[in-house]
Amino acid sequence: HRASLMYAFACLVLERFALLSVWDDWVNTLAVLACLIFFALAIGSYILHGMLKDTRNQLQKPHSMGSATVPQAAMTVFMLALIAAEVGGFAVLFAGFVMR
Repeated sequence: HRASLMYAFACLVLERFALLSVWDDWVNTLAVLACLIFFALAIGSYILHGMLKDTRNQLQKPHSMGSATVPQAAMTVFMLALIAAEVGGFAVLFAGFVMR
């Protein structure tokens, strides 16, 4: 619940920065969408871990999804993509806000 509330607040912040950004609507939409997709994937993974009853630290090695093991490379790629999308998406919106 806590993560969902934080993501909800983050969505409100993204909305406000997109509204105040000088960039074209399509740029703002892509920046917000990049963040929202990874917000949804994170919440979806929390739900899946809950259903599989493996709610220990998800970043602890070896990475597991129920009884299966997730390859380290897959976790690394996902986390790098998450960082790029969330930080990059907000950076685009923030730059558009500052330029205003």
